[in-house]
Amino acid sequence: MKPIMLDNQILLPSYLSTSLRQKIEKVCICLHVPPSMLPLPPER
Repeated sequence: MKPIMLDNQILLPSYLSTSLRQKIEKVCICLHVPPSMLPLPPER
């Protein structure tokens, strides 16, 4: 199964909640896509 790449133009808002971020990261792990490939804002 190929990793699913998100379009670079899809930018997630910087006010993304931690729980939502964790869900996205879990999906990335399930799809074998490193979370660093997604346009997630920094953890700060």
